Amino acid sequence: MAQASETQWDYEPLWAKASSYMERALLAERDSDIFPFWASLALEFIARAALASVHPALLAATRDGSVNLLYAFGFAPKMAQRPFVPKSVDIEEAFLVVNKSFQISRRN
Repeated sequence: MAQASETQWDYEPLWAKASSYMERALLAERDSDIFPFWASLALEFIARAALASVHPALLAATRDGSVNLLYAFGFAPKMAQRPFVPKSVDIEEAFLVVNKSFQISRRN
């Protein structure tokens, strides 16, 4: 298992993607079909960037074992058959974790 330097789950690439999508949304007419499309993609990546700012491990899907978690900690698993493609939590779970972390931070 090799050490990965930067992953697609780091805060900066996720925030950059959210910013890019929001720029596209703001260029569209507000009543067009494309505005909510780009805005919803931006919102998804804002949530993912928020989790990554705490730690990328919060983005790791655990249904496939620990390989995604290892990826989040900077280790690139070597796959025998095909290249490793990390899987992140679905957006519903990401929003739930963001919501829980907000509730916890408000208590402290």
